[in-house]
Order: sequence, then structure tokens, then C-alpha cells
Amino acid sequence: MAYRGNRSVPGEEIGCLEYKEAHFFVLSGIAAHVGGDALSVFCGTKLKQEEKVLLAIDLGTNAEILLNKYGKLWCCSAAAGPAFEGRGVSGGRLAGPGVISGVKLAAHTGNIILEYIPGKEIRGICGSGLIDLLAELRKAGLITEDGYLLSGEDTKGRGSLQKWSDHMMEDDFGERSFLLYGGEKKLFLTQKDIRTLQLAKGAIGAAVSVLLHENGLKPDDLDGLILTGVLGSSIRLENAMRLGLIPRVAKEKVILAGNAALDGAISLLKRRELREEWERMAEEVDHLELAEEKEFLPFFMKSVGMDSIFL
Repeated sequence: MAYRGNRSVPGEEIGCLEYKEAHFFVLSGIAAHVGGDALSVFCGTKLKQEEKVLLAIDLGTNAEILLNKYGKLWCCSAAAGPAFEGRGVSGGRLAGPGVISGVKLAAHTGNIILEYIPGKEIRGICGSGLIDLLAELRKAGLITEDGYLLSGEDTKGRGSLQKWSDHMMEDDFGERSFLLYGGEKKLFLTQKDIRTLQLAKGAIGAAVSVLLHENGLKPDDLDGLILTGVLGSSIRLENAMRLGLIPRVAKEKVILAGNAALDGAISLLKRRELREEWERMAEEVDHLELAEEKEFLPFFMKSVGMDSIFL
């Protein structure tokens, strides 16, 4: 931990000369890689409840997983990387005009149905679209359980799979890809992209699995699943659950909390009396260091597969 406790410093002290007389308030961190933003989610969502078991997942480059078990608080973080934020993936983009945000493969017709944010020509695909695409390819049978993308030859003569033959590409070096969009700017999902996304979702799924396992819990024991962050609030739940990115629970248990960290920060600015209360809360949270958990690697190896490991 770089620091514990709340901090308030003048702008001049941190090099912000334009606002050198303003004071910047930094909420207490919890542990390494679990900072004040995670604490803001804990407090802003009122996660601590004595009578419930609640799990919150803040999806991002560093995904924080927060657990309330009858008033006892736990957390861990997973280095998921920026794949679901559009980085390191062919055609990957942050959500914005011209970016694909949802994908549906219509097996009965062979059509590819794209949802995109209007305003520009299609130019990329964001995290929610990538989750849909992976899940739809798996559902259609175009990706095997271990993430292997079929070739065009593999699909020929195989019923509904043959409808996708023209979309199954292979370059001069033998790398396979799926042609998602054939417009002026073609968009592909390559085999390398699939592996990158598998590692990202595997880290998140394994972190959730370890945190539940260490507390003797299964997804059915959860009274609520809170999803936060821009990505967490925009994913198609069934596809995220099918891939094992999030635990499979009844949809009525899922709460889409938006940008809970920002909402918590705004509450803190409006109500200064919360600052000491939330600072004390940081001391109550037990941090699970995944690198030291022997169960993490086995869960991770299972989680990189294309089907959910959550029972």
C-alpha cells in the first residue's frame, strides 16, 4: 500500500498549478491494487448489509471484486488487462460513434446482426460487443470449448455451420479470423484476439471463483450481484454468464449500478461527514491476495475456456 487513510493535498503540492490553491481529496485505499475507487463502490452501493450476501464486480483493466457476507467485507483484484476496453484486439475501440456495441448471429439465416452507436460509419467494436461476439460464436459452434476458431473448411458440409464459411478467413501465415463486418473498413476477430479475450475473462472469472470458494459460497448463495463500471452496466447478461465472465444467477438478482465509483465520489463531495465513516470502512475490508492463493491457478486454467465454470 502506498498510503492508508484519507488524504487532502493542495494542487500546488502535486503539480496542478492551474488549481494550486484547490485541495484535492483522495479516499483511503484498501490494499495493493484495490484503491479508493473500490472503497467508493463499497460505500456508494451500500454493499455492507448484515442480512445479505452481495457480490459486486467493477469491470475494468484492473477488475475489483467485492464481497459482503452478512456484514463481513472481502475484496480482491484481477489484472484483466485492457482487452474489454478495446485495446490489444483487432478493431477494438472504446464505446463511441461508429462502434459496435452488440452482436447477434442468426443461425437460421446466417445473418450477422450488429448494434452500433450511430454518428459515424462502423469503425470498431467495444467491450460489450466483443463479449456478445465471443458468446455468439461459441453458441453457434464456430469456436470450440478451448477457444479454437474453426476454419472455412471445417464448416463445409456441417449444416448450419456452412452458412458461416465465407466469414472464416485464414491469412498467409495460417492465422484464422472471423469476418465480422465487410464494409469499407473490414473488421475481423482473429485467433490471437480470442486468446487475448480468454485471458482477460479468465482472470476475472477465476478471481470471483476464488473469493466465493474462500468464503464457502456458490453463486446460488448470492442475494445480489452488482455490476459496476461502464462495461459492467452495458453487457448482455446472458452472454456474460455463458462465457463465465460473471456468475450465473437469476436475472432479478442483478443490479446494474452504472459508474458506482463516480457516484460514490460525488456523494462524498456533497456530504463531508461521510469521509471519516468511509475511512473506517477501509479498515474493515479483508483483502485476498490472489497470487498467494493456491486455488487461483486451477480456477484460472478452467476459466480461460469458452464455457462457464460457475455451477
